[in-house]
Amino acid sequence: MARKMMKVTKMMKMMKMTKMVMMKMKVVTVSTKGTG
Repeated sequence: MARKMMKVTKMMKMMKMTKMVMMKMKVVTVSTKGTG
């Protein structure tokens, strides 16, 4: 059970990280498009 929870938390962390990266990438692309 504890192991399962750890796996879930890890997945959530990964999702959060990927979301953050995606948002950053989106912002970068938008900013470059706006200036360019």
